[in-house]
Amino acid sequence: MLVFLVRRTLTIFATLFVLATITFFLLRVVPGGPFDSDKALPPDIKANVEAKFGLDKPLAEQYVSYLVGMARFDFGPSFRYIGRDVTEIISDTLPTSMELGLYSLALAIAIGLPLGILSAYKQNTWIDFSAMFLAVAGISLPSYFVGAILIYVFSLQLNWFPPALWEEWVHKVLPTITLGTRPAALIARLTRAALLESIRSDYVRTARAKGLSEGKVILKHALRNSLIPVITLLGPLAAYVLTGTFVIEFIFAIPGMGKYFIDAVTNRDYPLIMGVTMVFGFMLTTANLLVDLAYAIIDPRIRVR
Repeated sequence: MLVFLVRRTLTIFATLFVLATITFFLLRVVPGGPFDSDKALPPDIKANVEAKFGLDKPLAEQYVSYLVGMARFDFGPSFRYIGRDVTEIISDTLPTSMELGLYSLALAIAIGLPLGILSAYKQNTWIDFSAMFLAVAGISLPSYFVGAILIYVFSLQLNWFPPALWEEWVHKVLPTITLGTRPAALIARLTRAALLESIRSDYVRTARAKGLSEGKVILKHALRNSLIPVITLLGPLAAYVLTGTFVIEFIFAIPGMGKYFIDAVTNRDYPLIMGVTMVFGFMLTTANLLVDLAYAIIDPRIRVR
């Protein structure tokens, strides 16, 4: 187990290095710069600004300087938000995005898992068809459309919840539902498919032959093995929702990383783009590591080597 953890940790660092390298050079290859605008700056002023942020140095020197700073968790100052470091912006906004993600992930698991189990248990009944219809709708509808519908119905028409901000618990209901709808639908469909496959296995037939009830056969014998593909999905899904989605935060005016990332892309704020990208990459690789560790817990037949 220790060898596995060391090997996977080194793999995470290697992945982040490749991600940082690709992102760094892609930002430089794309036409335009962080200080290009409709009204061009005078050449001397633009040169001074670029010198202040080190953009006048050779590209190789900028790259090495960035890697050294990243190793110290220092992404440098933001080009857009003058006087603020990227690390400070991330530390201020990441907790909000993670809070939204945790609520949404918990909602997705609480709804998607039971819905998938019930759908498999009641296969080819109106319950199954209704549950899968909702799941397909949840996957198909864009998040911004779901958010707009929820705001229109529950904020503007019924006046039950505020349409924006992130303060009291009432402000968090609609964003949580909006972000958790698609993950819940994915978990429900995958749980149903995996459970139906397990139900047809020999060990399940043996359990039925012993006279166990159908509910006990599914929950005690079939469900455990069915969780493997669900856990595989939860890895990238957790990283996706824990960072919050940029569109959801923008729609509901949530002060998370989304607003800053959109501004960074619009204004070509290199350090902020790199910082947010690396945070997302770290969370994704870490989530995949936790998924691999969870395999051995869920299924004792799996041994981490």
